[in-house]
Amino acid sequence: MFTQEHGVAWHPDSVTDTFERQAFAAHLPPVRLHDIRHAHISHLLANGVDARIISDRVGHSGTQMTWDYAAVTAEVSQEAAERAVAIISGRARR
Repeated sequence: MFTQEHGVAWHPDSVTDTFERQAFAAHLPPVRLHDIRHAHISHLLANGVDARIISDRVGHSGTQMTWDYAAVTAEVSQEAAERAVAIISGRARR
């Protein structure tokens, strides 16, 4: 996923160490590089990007893996609750 200028892949530990140092220097809360991947996938799904495109982009074997990998954000959860209320009250968008 991360390559040097001449195309050779960085060792994963080097990438992780660099990320952690830079995140600490930027005074970010503790976050793993892998958490960024989860957030990226979750935000793409929440903003309507097709799961097939995301799956291909991140190297998943299929869309189910992409959906399983994503976190449910508060905004998505709230929207689902509002849609459920609309369905129950007969005001669902058609």
